[in-house]
Amino acid sequence: MQRRQSRGGRAIKKNDAEGHQLDTGALKTTEEKAEVPSLDKEGWLRRLRKCREASLAGADGVVGSSHRLSEVERTTPAAPPKERDHLLDGAATPPLPRRGLRLSLTLASVSLFLGSSCNRQPEPPKQTEPEYRATGTIKDLMDSMVDPSADFLWDSVATTVSAKGIEDKAPHTDAEWAEVRRRAITLLEATNLLLMPGRHVAKPGEKADDPKVELAPEQIEQLINQDRKVWTDRAHALHDSAMASLKAIENKNAEELLNSGDGIDQACENCHLVYWYPDEAKKLKDVDKQQQKQ
Repeated sequence: MQRRQSRGGRAIKKNDAEGHQLDTGALKTTEEKAEVPSLDKEGWLRRLRKCREASLAGADGVVGSSHRLSEVERTTPAAPPKERDHLLDGAATPPLPRRGLRLSLTLASVSLFLGSSCNRQPEPPKQTEPEYRATGTIKDLMDSMVDPSADFLWDSVATTVSAKGIEDKAPHTDAEWAEVRRRAITLLEATNLLLMPGRHVAKPGEKADDPKVELAPEQIEQLINQDRKVWTDRAHALHDSAMASLKAIENKNAEELLNSGDGIDQACENCHLVYWYPDEAKKLKDVDKQQQKQ
């Protein structure tokens, strides 16, 4: 048997015992040396024996001869597995895991992640600070915003009669009208501050200005909390009357500003009769009933 190796195409050809030329195909080589696997073991070649007997007619008559032919047929090999390619290439790393194994590992990882997520305890909700910070009391708002602003609006337009004669007072310049407008805005927004949740009537331990007439701050706060709608309606009534004053100021109309003062006074008095001195409101109702009977 002869063996020849071609360096260019790495093709190796062999001659079998009967002189047939066999082509084992392109084989992998390492360092220019061919690595020839066992042909019978790998299944690349299989032997096919065909026997036939032929009777041949010769010149001297019929000569019966028996001729046994033997030929080797190369079959198409199946694609060698990837693991064998790695070994033939001389790779030192093991083959990659199969697709099914990778999928199993992925599913196992997802299961562990979901299991750990389900076992987590929900975080408690964070406590947020209140949106409003009511520092001053209702009494503070009355003393610093409501009463001073209402008094300024009432005094901005007036008629004074004295020994010197009749003196009319009203804003004339732009600066005077701007100052009156500031006081109207302060009164308007004070009504919203009065409605802010969590605002107390007075500081702890603080007493009424006139205990003989007014209710104690605790009593006033109790009345407000019993019916917030009534308290809201009273504050809105003061807001509406202050809006009439603001409209007169925008038009620079002193007469309208003077008339709007009556609405502010009435709104304040109606609120005081409900919360500050409700006993006076009862007395006034009794007086009204007696007058209606007469």
